[in-house]
Amino acid sequence: MQKKTDELKRRFRHIPEIIMNRGEIEIADIEIAEDYVEHIPMPPQFPPNRQGFKDFVIMLRTAFPDLHYDVDHLTTNDLIGENQKVVHRIVAHATHLGPWGPIPATGKRMSWTEVHIGLYVEGKLVEHWGNINTLAIMQQMGAIPGWYEKPPVRSRPVATGSVTTTYQENVAAVRQLIHDVWNKGRLEVADKLIHPQSIDPSYTEYPVGPEGAKLAVRLFHNAFPDLYMFIQDVIA
Repeated sequence: MQKKTDELKRRFRHIPEIIMNRGEIEIADIEIAEDYVEHIPMPPQFPPNRQGFKDFVIMLRTAFPDLHYDVDHLTTNDLIGENQKVVHRIVAHATHLGPWGPIPATGKRMSWTEVHIGLYVEGKLVEHWGNINTLAIMQQMGAIPGWYEKPPVRSRPVATGSVTTTYQENVAAVRQLIHDVWNKGRLEVADKLIHPQSIDPSYTEYPVGPEGAKLAVRLFHNAFPDLYMFIQDVIA
């Protein structure tokens, strides 16, 4: 099982490190299924299939010829769940040297983050979900206002002691965080669920620990009083 897990992790890394960084698009025909389904909303000209993915890569590398992704794993071992899903977080660095849709090249050096989930069946990628910080991309291009240089990401807290949790306990904690803290606004629950030195790499200007999460919840609920999050899937 471990050998299979390592192989799927290696193949999932091929997307940012070989297809995106090197532009070796033909790898997609080998490692992505013919009936591949893309769940990230794509521009209208790109169908949510393998060919649409390849065309999008061409556009991306035209806009950012020096594009470079660094894979920063979400979990220690980039765990694969029972449904053979691989998860990783990516940090992109690139210079805007070509058109990005209707936005002409700005020559600006940019950086943004992405989170990706890939479902594998019989060794091939068949479905993909993700979250790309397009807001940061558009802000850095000057297409919308509000960009500012964020503080550097703090070091992750180092685990001390012998306390460990099971897969089921981790899932339960995440579900409680969403249902109680985010959906119901029970901010005091964050003190029980979140490490005192926890960090959010996407919001480095927020306080560490539970206070950062509470601030995020308050900001979102002020803007969207009826905010409600639905959990579609959990990987722990």
